[in-house]
Amino acid sequence: MAPHTHFLCAVLNAPVSRALVAAYITGHPSPHVLEHVRVPRYDAANELHREIAQISRLAHKTGATDEAVLDGLVSRLWNPS
Repeated sequence: MAPHTHFLCAVLNAPVSRALVAAYITGHPSPHVLEHVRVPRYDAANELHREIAQISRLAHKTGATDEAVLDGLVSRLWNPS
């Protein structure tokens, strides 16, 4: 997969994103929920974006990921310090 695809997978699978989606959906899944989850365009020059993509790349290779690390990175994506 391309880096931007790994980035998108990681952002959407982060615990913080899953919690946001779960809170938004009240009765049944709806595809328009993605209109409310801000996922920026992947920027290869952005170190944070590369780190997030790397987490997904490793998860696809090993079948496991450190959700706490992923959650922290994606939280920084939405709330930079």
